[in-house]
Amino acid sequence: MDHILNRPALGAWAAALALVLAAGPVAAQEILSRDRAATLFAMSRDQWNANARAAEAAGAATARITGDGVARMEILYADGAMFYVLPEYPTSPEGPDRIQVTITYPPTMSRMLDAETIAAMTAENRAEMAPDYTVSVDYESVGGGVAIFFVIGRAE
Repeated sequence: MDHILNRPALGAWAAALALVLAAGPVAAQEILSRDRAATLFAMSRDQWNANARAAEAAGAATARITGDGVARMEILYADGAMFYVLPEYPTSPEGPDRIQVTITYPPTMSRMLDAETIAAMTAENRAEMAPDYTVSVDYESVGGGVAIFFVIGRAE
């Protein structure tokens, strides 16, 4: 079974993150796309959990099951950057209502991420996801680095 972290798969989250980390933090807009969102929004909770377990079995990620029974996919990179994906299924196990994507940058990478840069990334992400999806973005300093929190929802 192909999981979405396989490079040739439609929702290649890990490949996108590799591009982000190689290109620098300004390229974080590569994480979010309508195609990737559509892939994840089409997955039932069971499909997502199987996908996360397959990614873990392949050594591409760690899958941690939350109290809600949903796998949070985590990728830790050698440079200290981390990437998390967590679909939320509060109303139906057939498809998520929202998808949380978190990227943490260690201090050495976060120096390039000021409020202006994050605002520009946010604008680009919202434009990429519109009109099908909404994107909210927040960020905070964490241990000298920066964590950027994306929440993707279906547009009403």
